[in-house]
Amino acid sequence: MLRLAADSPQAPALAAGLLQKFLIPDDSRHAPARDEPAATFAELYRMLALPGMPAGAASQAAALLDGLGR
Repeated sequence: MLRLAADSPQAPALAAGLLQKFLIPDDSRHAPARDEPAATFAELYRMLALPGMPAGAASQAAALLDGLGR
């Protein structure tokens, strides 16, 4: 999924969003996304990556995202 998003203009925003949700710089508190990683990843991906992806890559990614919820 990250390879599909890598060529989109939103790739840097997705990377920053994932870092903010999953990693806390000083690890002084628990990152909330660690409790539901698949759902958090899917939410960020849909919001940040899908809008700028070419149609073919976006449809492949959407199919993969649907599989995460199962």
